[in-house]
Amino acid sequence: MINQKFRGYVLEVKSSQCIWVYIDQEPSMGIVILNFEFDHLFEVGDYLEFETTGIMTLSIPPLLQVITYEIIEEKKQHIMKGILKNVAPPLVLETENWGVVWVHHEGSLDLLGLDRSVYIIYNGMMTRSLPPQISAIKIVGLEYL
Repeated sequence: MINQKFRGYVLEVKSSQCIWVYIDQEPSMGIVILNFEFDHLFEVGDYLEFETTGIMTLSIPPLLQVITYEIIEEKKQHIMKGILKNVAPPLVLETENWGVVWVHHEGSLDLLGLDRSVYIIYNGMMTRSLPPQISAIKIVGLEYL
C-alpha cells in the first residue's frame, strides 16, 4: 500500500485517540474517522494535514489509521452541529448550545433536507440578534446519523 496525504477539518473529538474529520480536498471529500495509537489533543475546528497507511475500512464513515499529522493554525475555523429545520434561505438550524440559529449560505443545497444532521463550518462570527445568525463557509451533511 502507498501512504496517502489528506487535509481536513476536525468535526468531533470522540476521544484522545479518535476524531471525526471532514476531508475538503478533491477527489476524496467526505467524513472519515481517524484513529491514533497514542493520545493527542485536538480541538473542533482544527485544520489538519495528515498521512495514513492508505488502508481504509468499508464502514460508513470509513476508519483510517494516522501515521503523521500537522495542525495548520492559520486555517482553523469554527464548527456548529445541528439539525436543519428549514432549508429555504435563511437555513434554520436547531443546535444544542445555541438553540435556533439562522445560517446564511451561498451555493447549492440540493442534497439537504429537513431534520437532517449537519455540521456548519464558519468563521466564528455570529450576530447578537434573536435568533443569532452566521454565514456558512461549508455545510457538511451526515448521511449515516
